Amino acid sequence: MLINIVGNFTFEQRGDALFIGTQESAALICNGQARLLPPEPTFLRFNAPGVTARVHYADGPPTIVRHSDKEWLLHDVLLGGSDAYGVASPRNERILIVHDWNGDRLASLPQRLGPMHFGRAAIVLTDTYTYPQSEYTEIYRPDGEFLARYTLQRHGAGRQEFAHFTDALAFLRTGNDPSTYQLFDLHSLKACGVLPVVGAILGVCALPDGSNLWVDAEGMHRLAPQGQDQPPQTLHRFAEPLDVEQAKLLLWHDAQRVYAAIDHDRDRQTLIALPLEGASTAVQELHWSDTWAIAFQGGFLAGQNYLQLKRKTLLADNAVVLWRPGDVLSPALLQTDASPVVEVSQTRSAAKGKHGYRLRIEDSCPNRAIRCAALELGRLLGDTCEGAYQQGDEVPDRKFDGCFSIDIATASAPTAFEQAFLPAYLAYYRDTGDLSPAGSRARLAPLAITWTTDEALYKK
Repeated sequence: MLINIVGNFTFEQRGDALFIGTQESAALICNGQARLLPPEPTFLRFNAPGVTARVHYADGPPTIVRHSDKEWLLHDVLLGGSDAYGVASPRNERILIVHDWNGDRLASLPQRLGPMHFGRAAIVLTDTYTYPQSEYTEIYRPDGEFLARYTLQRHGAGRQEFAHFTDALAFLRTGNDPSTYQLFDLHSLKACGVLPVVGAILGVCALPDGSNLWVDAEGMHRLAPQGQDQPPQTLHRFAEPLDVEQAKLLLWHDAQRVYAAIDHDRDRQTLIALPLEGASTAVQELHWSDTWAIAFQGGFLAGQNYLQLKRKTLLADNAVVLWRPGDVLSPALLQTDASPVVEVSQTRSAAKGKHGYRLRIEDSCPNRAIRCAALELGRLLGDTCEGAYQQGDEVPDRKFDGCFSIDIATASAPTAFEQAFLPAYLAYYRDTGDLSPAGSRARLAPLAITWTTDEALYKK
């Protein structure tokens, strides 16, 4: 199931439901049903056993930290942490502050501009943005004790990070050989060997049995838990090697399978499901190339796998695809829960040679109707407009006059939030996204929307 929502997502579990929040709206998914909700004033910034941290959308920090029965405000920018500590960046200072969740300061560390990892026993800071001066990884205990430093080696100009982390291991590209990685055990805090790979590592993932998965150009491989004298095991080989200069990848797992979401080159997208026991004959793959690209936020929460997508032609017009453990990866996953009647037609315009667009939607549920209308509006905006939030290579329709009208018939009356949602959606792209009809001086006109109630639609 695919749910479209505007904005940058945060995900959290609320009871048995998956809550998706953005600054513009929210959604609650429970028992396979989705419902758009008004936005909340705060979003979840960090969550670990016994601690949560939330931030206001409008004002940013201070961060509201709740630990046990205590609540306090953190005025620095929270970067992350573990269940034992948090790491924050003070404004206008090039340091990081480590504190426990009661707010007591544990250590100060140098600020680094690159991937970070906050483990139970170690903090790893990486600087990969000062090239060509130096690129390196530093490893510290949470109390600030310095443990190790590794110089990282750049090979090629691709999209890959030089350092990858699971809770147990750091994979560091340190040698002159571009296909070897130094391994560092983040529990024992010791170097633990060198790993040969094909091309480069694109991603890593800790597995439930204590082993670690890594993906390189060749395929998906398993590294046995530390202390087990087993060679690396290839679980799945790709039909064609990945282009490590272009591909981006996200890994996670549920109770049955491990997933790899791959953006090959923006046009080609792949989702792979591999059984945790590694039975390669049961590998499933879903490929697509139209409309949606992988946005690299995904995981497993509230009994649902989720993967964020972004519309290729329109910035901030995002979606999330949802499925349960064991569900077949098929094109049906990318289908929305559409209204029974959805019609899109061109309308005559007062401007010579131009046209507008009319949407007609019938649905028993007002909430589903507005989601469906927003999906169509996003597609049309990407096809007709230019401006800051237009992301397509070209604008197919340059005859649009800027006027949308929508007629919605539902079995029950919409709530105030549902009535206001679509006009606010269009205003967001006109004002914040700076969109206007391509090839025209006209602006996007305020949305003309008509709601009617027809109880006969309860049957649909």
